[in-house]
Amino acid sequence: MHIPWFTIEDWHVPLPVLDHIPPFAWIVVLGVALGTVVTIRRARRAALPASVIVDAIEHVVITGFVCSHLFDAIFYYPDRVAADPLFLFAFSGGMSSFGGFFGALLGAWIWKLRRGLSIVYTTDYIAYGFPLGFGIGRIGCFLMHDHPGTVTSFPLAVANYHVGQPPYLPRHDLGLYEALYCMALMLLFVVLGRRPRRPGLFLGLLPALYSPVRFVLDFLRETPQNGGDVHYFGLTPGHYSALVLGAMGLGVLVFIYRRPPLTLTPKRSPG
Repeated sequence: MHIPWFTIEDWHVPLPVLDHIPPFAWIVVLGVALGTVVTIRRARRAALPASVIVDAIEHVVITGFVCSHLFDAIFYYPDRVAADPLFLFAFSGGMSSFGGFFGALLGAWIWKLRRGLSIVYTTDYIAYGFPLGFGIGRIGCFLMHDHPGTVTSFPLAVANYHVGQPPYLPRHDLGLYEALYCMALMLLFVVLGRRPRRPGLFLGLLPALYSPVRFVLDFLRETPQNGGDVHYFGLTPGHYSALVLGAMGLGVLVFIYRRPPLTLTPKRSPG
């Protein structure tokens, strides 16, 4: 017994310049909105001004979306970029989750340079709400079947997965798996968040817990010939990115537990 194959049509909207929007776009917006609400609520409980957290979220989200497309274009479609460099600016194209992660970190760093506030302290709240927002976005990936996996008999596989050549067979849908895992992470964060935690814990835990699972899941991706991801030396860009992001997460955990608890405004040394 597998999940039946299904398709979802674009949603029509009564706008003169835009008469239809892919469901994925609506779902991503919903994920960002709900993740932001969770982040702001937790920040308010810690007496962190809403203006500060919203300002940080704006930096993170904008650079995250821009870099998600650039990463996707450069590493997943290098031939198209080489043939037409303007493809880099075709923001209606695909997005890469890891490109979004690294872009979000870039946005957080820009925010730190502009505001002079602690990047770890503030983005810890964003990391707390991130699994919810990202998990909802991955539901959009599942509904659009953007991440076909290998043929399998696993019960959660999608039957008659329309990728490659007929006959269509049951395949892993990696968008579904990531959505389920992100919801599990959100539940874990809710449990951990019931009591005060050292600032930076969620910022470190998020990549440290997500990256190993993503690394394993990428072995289930289909090859480019059958609609899957490009491989470099036998591994996908997601494999390499997971290693980098996971190491960064562990680095944050080591950093916060080797130093006194962080505050919003970093203490400056005399002179």
